[in-house]
Amino acid sequence: MKLRSGPMLRKKVYGLWIFGGLSLAILPLFLDTGIIRILVFANLYAILAMSWDIFSGHTGYISFGHSFLAGTAAYTSSLLNYHLGLPLFVSMPLAIIATLVLGMLLFFPALRLRGSYFTLITLLLSVVAVQFVKIFSQYTGGDRGLTPISTIASGAIANFYVTLAFMLIIALGLWYVSTSHLGFVLKAIAQAEDTVSDAGLDTTKFKFFAFLLSAFTAGIGGCLWVHYLGSVTPAVLSVDLSVFILIAAIIGGMGTIIGPILGGYVMVFLLEYLRPYVPSSGRMLIFGILGMMVLLYFSEGLGVKLRAQIQISSRWIKTRKKNYG
Repeated sequence: MKLRSGPMLRKKVYGLWIFGGLSLAILPLFLDTGIIRILVFANLYAILAMSWDIFSGHTGYISFGHSFLAGTAAYTSSLLNYHLGLPLFVSMPLAIIATLVLGMLLFFPALRLRGSYFTLITLLLSVVAVQFVKIFSQYTGGDRGLTPISTIASGAIANFYVTLAFMLIIALGLWYVSTSHLGFVLKAIAQAEDTVSDAGLDTTKFKFFAFLLSAFTAGIGGCLWVHYLGSVTPAVLSVDLSVFILIAAIIGGMGTIIGPILGGYVMVFLLEYLRPYVPSSGRMLIFGILGMMVLLYFSEGLGVKLRAQIQISSRWIKTRKKNYG
């Protein structure tokens, strides 16, 4: 039975993925257009939160630079589309490649740093990138950004299905990595990197591979973001976006992939609920406090806590059926 438990468990999890995907896919049949637009952003934030989680959530190298990665892809694709008229099926792949290349040039040296030094470097990247956009405003549009740029699809429902498809494909891929031997090593690096090195494993190679997955995912998220809105502004490069992504991953549960999806959805709907009542700076304060509360009282994240409660309830139901059925 033990030999079968692994495949059986994976089949159950895949079944849950299918159920979850189908449940989300039928939502437009019951919701109005306004809610569907919010769900589009939830899908986008989920993609960005997963991009952060596969690297920072797994290795423990906390990054505030994922808005830099998403913003690099967003601006590259927008510039190519706006100034050169390249179609999206050309500009988006080129933008993702540019994100990988620039990320390797800037992040790879930083991977040799640890703790607050690495975090500080990633934080500065976003700050510098925003200033770069403002300096070259004749090309980037400065604070106003660029508009109009081409959109992937027309209408809330079409964009929902496009972003949902990307989100689910990315989620399955990253979840597979997270639950594989590679994911186990990445989580071991977060716990005791020196011990992993002493075991004969090159931690730099593992971190670099995780970063490439992270940058690739962030690049997709950045491209989808601007080509859904039809415009690009420095907001996609801002530190606020990085903080939002980080808090979403913390709320859902770092190092889980599924958790950041849940966190992204919770954060987006909370953002929309608070928008009429609380200014932008106040919302970021509330999100920050929420993130700290989760870390203090639910350190593994709400998603992990919810999963544990479901497992406990399931065992209790099975025990009741066994005893009284």
